[in-house]
Amino acid sequence: MDSLLVGSKSENVNINLGVSIPLSTGGTLSFELGDNLNKTNSAWSTMNPSYTSSLTASISQPLLKNAGKRAFTYSIRVAQYNSSMNDLRTKLAVMQIIANADRAYWGLYAARKMLDVRKQQYDLAKTVLEETERFVEVGVKPRIEVIRTRRDLADKLTAIIDAENNVRERERDLKRMLNKKGLGMETKTLLIPSSLPDPVRYELDRNQMVQNALLNRMELLELELQLEKDSMTIEYNRNQTLPDLSFEYRYNIDGLGADRRDSYDMLADNDYHDHQVGISLNVPIGNKRAKSVLRQSIYERAKRLSTKESREAEIRNDVLNKIDKLEAKWQSILANRQNTILSDEQYRAEKRQYELGLVNSRDVMEAQTNLAAAQSAEITALTDYQTALIDLAYATGTLLGASRIEWEPVVPAE
Repeated sequence: MDSLLVGSKSENVNINLGVSIPLSTGGTLSFELGDNLNKTNSAWSTMNPSYTSSLTASISQPLLKNAGKRAFTYSIRVAQYNSSMNDLRTKLAVMQIIANADRAYWGLYAARKMLDVRKQQYDLAKTVLEETERFVEVGVKPRIEVIRTRRDLADKLTAIIDAENNVRERERDLKRMLNKKGLGMETKTLLIPSSLPDPVRYELDRNQMVQNALLNRMELLELELQLEKDSMTIEYNRNQTLPDLSFEYRYNIDGLGADRRDSYDMLADNDYHDHQVGISLNVPIGNKRAKSVLRQSIYERAKRLSTKESREAEIRNDVLNKIDKLEAKWQSILANRQNTILSDEQYRAEKRQYELGLVNSRDVMEAQTNLAAAQSAEITALTDYQTALIDLAYATGTLLGASRIEWEPVVPAE
């Protein structure tokens, strides 16, 4: 008998298949199929080989910590909020690019108009020089008048050179903003602005503009989403401070046979089954870590609320400043337009007086300089008004609509 015991051997082959299904309530539903083959050379074995099978269904449901749909979907909702905030940041970046490109466009427009003014002043100075030379030849004007007008013409040529260089700089700036293939900053392609300023005065409702900004500014929308995310995080962290109490249920069916078929037949008959029901409770001593995380999340939301109030005040101030700036630029257009008209009349009058010998060339050149300054100021006022419109649209968060751009976030293909 001893020799039989000492010499006995057994062989076990286990195969287990299982699946776990997470439930929206935070629990887990599991199914497991077990298959066992046992072979032995023991004389005491009543069934050799023997096949054992089992089918188990179990459910584990948290009752306090991690219980409920909101706790279960917390990470998914966090990802959704993060995705929405990324979309807002991208939209804000697009608006900044558009605003900068628009400003660069009007900068180029102003530079080209300034160049036209400088060329016009050069032509006027050249005409005065030709007239002065004729006057000197017939002895009506002294020789010094020719020297003065030639020096003035040289100054006008220098102004043209500077204006041309400014145009090239503004072109490169706009090309950099456009970042278009085949239109790099090193290319010699000329950019000619085709859209002209359209100065129209707007009667703006200040309160409505402020409210629009508070509804549309990307920074404030992102902050609102972050506050919602903070509230959700506080709720989740408060749940994590609860005891870990779980309900456990297990149902098991067993089968046994001399071959696998007999084992599964017994399993299908469900003659041998058992139930297990239990409650699991896990309470950390002190629970300091979870409570600390909860306090930190509450503090972060309180800090962000104060940031929101400060940001809203900044936005109100920004919008009101932009409205005042727009009105000031409109008044500047009117004033500079009147100044240009009067400066042109003064120049024509001084030129007629010069031709009659009543004034010298200094008076004509001074009138030319005043006319050029008035024309330049008018151009600056027009383009400043256009950029003020851009700044106001950006401040109110409506730049995409003002630019007739539809925003549609890219949805990744499945």
